[in-house]
Amino acid sequence: MVDEKKPDFRADRGDVESEIRKLTDRKTELIDRVRKISKGIKYKTIEVKALEPLEAQAEKENPFILIRKLKKLEFRLSTQASTPKMEKAMMKEIIDLERQIRKVKPLLTASSRIRRVREDLRYYESEMVKVESELKGIRERLRELIGKRKIERAQEKRDITYEEENKEEEHFISLEDMADKD
Repeated sequence: MVDEKKPDFRADRGDVESEIRKLTDRKTELIDRVRKISKGIKYKTIEVKALEPLEAQAEKENPFILIRKLKKLEFRLSTQASTPKMEKAMMKEIIDLERQIRKVKPLLTASSRIRRVREDLRYYESEMVKVESELKGIRERLRELIGKRKIERAQEKRDITYEEENKEEEHFISLEDMADKD
């Protein structure tokens, strides 16, 4: 005899199981993403540490000053009327500045590289925060669903709902009731 008021937990069970499966699949995807992000963070921090000495050297030598001097000198050479002796001296300076710039060129690329690496590092850290917050929400929801599933399984084993349990207790006559009738 099936009671009309009795909720059928077996119908909901498939929904709970499918949601648990979906959440665990999403959780494994996110965990894989966390692994990739943490590897990226690890390698980017190593790269930053390797490039920091070059960045410090670039700050000391400041190759941009050399580039500005070169451009000013080239502009002066092209626009100013001068004697061949002055032109020769300017060309000598230009060649010397170009040599110096070639020497510090790796410092320029290192400073731009370290800027890009730091941007990547900030991106990875923000992604890690997003993924961890989503993982936290999924874990909480999974705890709820697993608890619900445990309750459903326990009820299924007993095959009694809470309402039926209370109704069965009402049908029993206690010894007190029998003593009172006498």
